[in-house]
Amino acid sequence: MRLFGEIAAVPSLRYAISGWGLSVVAEAAVLVALLVVAYDVGGPALVAAFSALRAAPVLVIGPVLIGRSDRGARERWLLAVLLTRVALVVGAVVALLAGRALAALVVGGLASVLFTTHRPMN
Repeated sequence: MRLFGEIAAVPSLRYAISGWGLSVVAEAAVLVALLVVAYDVGGPALVAAFSALRAAPVLVIGPVLIGRSDRGARERWLLAVLLTRVALVVGAVVALLAGRALAALVVGGLASVLFTTHRPMN
């Protein structure tokens, strides 16, 4: 327990750990919501397709973004990725509210792809 007290005493560590934890919870919530939408729109087949298509771009986009982050200030890259994710999630919500479920899946899927890129940037 002493270790947690020492971590909590350092503001930058406390903010980083809190931010990371909230980010993981938010990503899980967005993913569950998108999977529910996919199931509602197309059943198990769309859930499987969405899951596969969500994972595929990570193989290309992830290494490129992570490699670029090594050339500059990681904080800036991390902030850019996180702000882009926020914008994409908001776009997915707007698409859902407008009755465009498939567009919401595409936009939300892009946000999920970016989630995997910021783990190595931390």
